[in-house]
Amino acid sequence: MTESTMMCLMRRLLGMVLFALLFPASITHGQHRALTCEDVFSRDRVIEVEITLEDDDWDEIRRQSRSFARALGPERQYEIVESPFTYVPADVTIDGVRFENVGVRKKGFLGSLDTRRPSLKIKLDKYEDGRDIDGRVNLTLNNNKQDTTLMSQFIGYELFRRSGVPAPRASLARVTVNGRNLGVYSHIDSVRDAFLTESFGNQDGTLYE
Repeated sequence: MTESTMMCLMRRLLGMVLFALLFPASITHGQHRALTCEDVFSRDRVIEVEITLEDDDWDEIRRQSRSFARALGPERQYEIVESPFTYVPADVTIDGVRFENVGVRKKGFLGSLDTRRPSLKIKLDKYEDGRDIDGRVNLTLNNNKQDTTLMSQFIGYELFRRSGVPAPRASLARVTVNGRNLGVYSHIDSVRDAFLTESFGNQDGTLYE
């Protein structure tokens, strides 16, 4: 990726973010349209993600956290440390297409944890089977707490992909929870079965992150 291409991409990204913040009402797809990966990982617009859930459930997941000692304790060498984050039921609308009764939870290791504007995981088939977007049932929304430009993941993954290195697709998403605008998040393709199959032809072997 040349310097001029990088600058052009950064200017386009900045324009997309400013438009999403200044003009939150966007043109959305029809209610019954089946979403595709091309829709939710669009690179020329900010997608809309609206989450509706019980206020008590939202308070519960956004206040969940993990301690430094627990996260990086010696037991991590010998066993899987259980996640402190739990799923709650919610309805999620993506560009006008509604998914009812899906799972939503907080995500993050240490640096990105936030009680006001948490990073989020959405699991479309958590409570009901058969819901996916081109085989993907997990959606990842990163709050960019450690990147105020909102561009690092978007540009970084694109750089890898254009270089021929398997990397997640990324887009930008304006996220609302119960009508409250949480701002622009990075929407990242979860590194799971569908991504592995598309990138390597199968799901075999060991995945290191």
